[in-house]
Amino acid sequence: MKKGFTLVELLIAIIILSILAAVSLPVYNKIIKRTGFKEVTNIVGLIRAGAKYYNLKYGVGVLAANETAWGALKLDKPTDSGTNLIYVITSADGDPALQVFYKGNMLYQYNLKTGIGINTGVPDAAYLPADLP
Repeated sequence: MKKGFTLVELLIAIIILSILAAVSLPVYNKIIKRTGFKEVTNIVGLIRAGAKYYNLKYGVGVLAANETAWGALKLDKPTDSGTNLIYVITSADGDPALQVFYKGNMLYQYNLKTGIGINTGVPDAAYLPADLP
């Protein structure tokens, strides 16, 4: 008697593995996205510390609302870490603000003068950590 698997057994095993992969792949993608977006919390924490430093030294209203602000805050501008998150310091209602973009959509804005952050409510913003200021 020969030992081995029949074609039907192999097909059933492949179908079961395909179903498991189809179910777990979206969950895996969400976990990866959430992990990448935790980077936003770290950057906002650095910005808050830099803004406190700058405010103590100069007064935050003097801060230029452009890319040179990273140097003024004594921070290196974060580079794309593969999550497609883009950080920009710009002007929001006359105050310098950190804006976080993902795939062209603004997810989050942190006002450096008031210290208030706003989640913009676009669908990808749901992946941002809940502990953002």
